[in-house]
Amino acid sequence: MKTYVLAIILSSLFTRAQAQKTAGQRSGEERLQEIEDRIALKALVDEFSILADRKDIANQLLLFTEEAKVETVNNGQAVSARECSLNCVSRV
Repeated sequence: MKTYVLAIILSSLFTRAQAQKTAGQRSGEERLQEIEDRIALKALVDEFSILADRKDIANQLLLFTEEAKVETVNNGQAVSARECSLNCVSRV
């Protein structure tokens, strides 16, 4: 009886350990995709920051989809960046 109980306990522990190990593993393709996604996001943020430093709103807006809501502040008032002309920026 003790052998039977011990076998069940060991089997249970082994199965649980294997399940946890499998759940934490990802394929090489999934890890590669995550790395590529992170690099692409970093490049996007870098480009956005460079354009912001140059106050190049026109090209900054091209980084967003048409449906995006982009607002900026002009003379202390929030305005839609798509509606804001480049004259808004020249005064900043």
